[in-house]
Amino acid sequence: MTLHIFNPSHDEALAAHTAHYCPSRPARQLAHALAELPLQWAAEGDVCLRLPASGGTEGVEVPDWTAVERIEPWGWDRHIVGLLRRLGAPERLLPSDERLCALRRMSSRKTGVRWAEGLHVDDLPGVVKPRAVFCTSTAAAVEAALAMDGRAMVKQPWSCSGRGVWPFADDAACRRRIDKAVRLQGGVEVQARCEGLLDAAMEFTVDADGRVHFEGLSLFTTAPGGAYGGNLTAHPDRLRRTWLDCAAKAGCPLSETVLETLIERTASRLEACYGAGQADETMRYVGPLGVDVLGAREGWLPYVEINLRRTMGHVALAVGARFSPDRPPRLLRVADDGLHLDEWSEA
Repeated sequence: MTLHIFNPSHDEALAAHTAHYCPSRPARQLAHALAELPLQWAAEGDVCLRLPASGGTEGVEVPDWTAVERIEPWGWDRHIVGLLRRLGAPERLLPSDERLCALRRMSSRKTGVRWAEGLHVDDLPGVVKPRAVFCTSTAAAVEAALAMDGRAMVKQPWSCSGRGVWPFADDAACRRRIDKAVRLQGGVEVQARCEGLLDAAMEFTVDADGRVHFEGLSLFTTAPGGAYGGNLTAHPDRLRRTWLDCAAKAGCPLSETVLETLIERTASRLEACYGAGQADETMRYVGPLGVDVLGAREGWLPYVEINLRRTMGHVALAVGARFSPDRPPRLLRVADDGLHLDEWSEA
């Protein structure tokens, strides 16, 4: 059987890069409340590990390790490995520290920028080339942002959902934040800011042979600060139609042909950077991943960030797979009291 773990603190843990890191209180509460979230995609006979809201190991129901064939967390990091060791997990089920360091390097925005640089979209109508630079000094970051007319987002290497991400300002406060990120995490990504109209993603899986498989599209809502709100869920065919309809209504239309080509090129580029294209197998990623994209007034931006972990887009696809094709889309969101499916309207 597979032991599933929902550890939403994964991105924070990558930044901390220590087994002794303590997740934020909201992350601990969410992990405890939604411990059974993986049942949405788990196989029959799989089990979930419920982590206490305290962040410790007290009261945890330890599985029979002899019956566990593999462990699938939301994402692997030193913190979750340390916690599993304290619970007695055998080393055969855990990645080595060398592997954890490789996963962390792959998950950095530095690698994401390199991926975006090689994505060819110049011939795709309605798609704009992403402008992003990874900078290892404050001076370089400021120079890059000013070259974008100051309309830029600054992003720490390991961050998501609005945390560790802020709009550039040509002032001392912004420089101090960049200084701190450079000192503690080695650099920042500076990305040209577009006028966003629609938050979306493309969801993939990389298999053990390094081949990338497209799983489906994702539409999600965010708060003004970038915090995650919820994901649209529907039958895959219905979701694809809704995705294209929403893009057209928002003012960033995309044709079926261009969308399909963009998906294919995204998958090919992912395979080159994270999969079979890497001769060194230790630098290959295996598992689910998501590429956040943005429908903007300027056109579709095919790279906002890459999440080398399971995403809420994958969850929405798993839930939507059980919908009938004629069932209207719902808004899937998570809260401390569980998973919710709310009514949704395109208006």
